[in-house]
Amino acid sequence: MATREEIEELFRERGINFAEPGFYDGAAFQRCESQDPRFLENYAEYVHACSFDSEYLNRARIVIRKLAVFLAAELASDGRTGACTDASGALTRMLEREGIWSCMVAGAATVFFPPDSGLDRRYFSPLVHPNNPAKTGHMWLFAPPYKVVDITLRMQGWDQPEAEHIPAAILTEQWKPAQADIDDLMESELADLIYRNTRQEPTMASLGPQLVLTMKKFPAFFTAISGTQIKYVPTQISAMDGTLERMRNLQLNGRYPLEIYRRFLEQRANRPEG
Repeated sequence: MATREEIEELFRERGINFAEPGFYDGAAFQRCESQDPRFLENYAEYVHACSFDSEYLNRARIVIRKLAVFLAAELASDGRTGACTDASGALTRMLEREGIWSCMVAGAATVFFPPDSGLDRRYFSPLVHPNNPAKTGHMWLFAPPYKVVDITLRMQGWDQPEAEHIPAAILTEQWKPAQADIDDLMESELADLIYRNTRQEPTMASLGPQLVLTMKKFPAFFTAISGTQIKYVPTQISAMDGTLERMRNLQLNGRYPLEIYRRFLEQRANRPEG
């Protein structure tokens, strides 16, 4: 991963103003992205490379947690499942309104339940069979000081015994390196299709070079929540095209993202800080 100085120099050369969260909306950045679809990775690298003072981190910790818990509760109340991209995008846009840095990360999530639960691990894989309409395995946020902000994993159609081990909002600052394997990345139906066509089992060597480069920049890692381990494997950096005012891809309890955010602001105004 590039250093902060290297990324800032790249942005200056391209005429990109990188002073505020969400600067990927700027015209200069958009021009670069139109020429290089992976240019958005530079935004994520910048968020990873930045160092933040304690005042910012203390404020960010409070704002991120409040917004994540609020939006997770809205998801649960509405009952919508499989909204990892839309809900994560809405959360990112709300954080940007608060002056908080974050980026959307797509990839694999492998859930290892506590050994004494007797539950099998669950895979959310980004490489899927052509007939699978899924766009990615899972989506979460990197938002310092949190390594993971995940408000949708609980809303993925779990059985009740499984759901008991998945918090409504996952916010963690603790993590350790992990090694991704092909089972994390590729669903079994696609692996079977590849074997039928080639008579060879797919391996990590089967991955495309661009995917390998992205995974090298943003390595896999483990995090643990109350005995449940989750392996996150970043494979793509994403962003929402529209502002909060324009977002219509998510509707919870009859409200679009801007209305949801205004409701959050109203509730926060009526409650003490902390």
